[in-house]
Amino acid sequence: TAQSALNTWLGNQATLNSLAQPYTIYTREQFNSENFVTSSNQKVFLLSEADLFVTFNSAAAKPNDYTFNGKQLVSNATDAGKEILTGGATASWLRSPHGGAGYVAYVTATGTLTSYSYGTSNGLRPALWINLNS
Repeated sequence: TAQSALNTWLGNQATLNSLAQPYTIYTREQFNSENFVTSSNQKVFLLSEADLFVTFNSAAAKPNDYTFNGKQLVSNATDAGKEILTGGATASWLRSPHGGAGYVAYVTATGTLTSYSYGTSNGLRPALWINLNS
């Protein structure tokens, strides 16, 4: 899975691994579900649709759809947000189911939210919480 690949990648990054803080991530079971899957002690993860677009499956997001405190993490109104959304040459997967069974949200290279079958190859942009006091 993408999560195990991210964990393996982080394990090979000694400095990042030592600074990364474990965090609990919630993800909807399915695109039309009210239930969440809990992933505890994650040091690296994918952002959610809500983190970038304040929606889930293009509807208003609920607090657990966000990674942190029910708040948008990246806004395309800022330069940093625009770079995250459009700074790649490929689409980037998000962790949110979107659009139908077997589909996952992703951001196109132009910053548009869409969905695609999870069997398709696209880019990853891992996120992590770090402790700057370490």
